[in-house]
Amino acid sequence: MDITNVAIDVKRTIGARQLYKASRPRFEYINNERSNNVVGRTYDLICPENGYEIIRITVPGDKQVDTSNIIGNPPVVLDGVNLRITWYNETYHVQGSAEAIRFAENSSKP
Repeated sequence: MDITNVAIDVKRTIGARQLYKASRPRFEYINNERSNNVVGRTYDLICPENGYEIIRITVPGDKQVDTSNIIGNPPVVLDGVNLRITWYNETYHVQGSAEAIRFAENSSKP
């Protein structure tokens, strides 16, 4: 069995609450070369229920949040989360994707 094919329980792995930390554009790659075409964003999220570990979640297309006026680390809500195990830098990591991201109601986002 390949460990990277394991199904991961999202709530038990990253908890029920995630906080925004940072984000950056995700670019399309054509023939292993990065193009200028932005196809989504990658979000670094803090998982307070998991020892404040950081997880990277990629959200494709236009299902993004406006991060221009962030105050602190507001909570976010992820829709359609899928987690996977990846191998890089000589160790395993948990990463994921989501169909959409939004700020939780009553967050510190102005």
